[in-house]
Amino acid sequence: MGDWDSETTNRILEEIRNNQKLQLERQAESLDMQRQQLSLVEKQMERAGKIQDRAEELQERGSRIMTLARRTLFLEPVSRFRTVTRNLETGSSQPRPRVFVSRLPVPCLSPERRV
Repeated sequence: MGDWDSETTNRILEEIRNNQKLQLERQAESLDMQRQQLSLVEKQMERAGKIQDRAEELQERGSRIMTLARRTLFLEPVSRFRTVTRNLETGSSQPRPRVFVSRLPVPCLSPERRV
């Protein structure tokens, strides 16, 4: 009976050892999967950052275009402004360049208010 007990004990210890090896292998596989997932997340975050930067650039560009468009629309209606011609003495057949003068009041700052 003593031999049977030691054989049973040895078999149980071997099963425990085999199960521990299997568990360590599974943990190693799990860690590899987690590393791969982390790598994917890092790549996605980098890509998202690049997309965000590009979106900010496009928004800034759109803002500059809208500013230019507003300025163009403000200066376009020449008939609403008084025109002052330059080079009155030239007799060229080309149209004379015009300078636009707004009828809107221009605020004057006193020297103490200037920055």
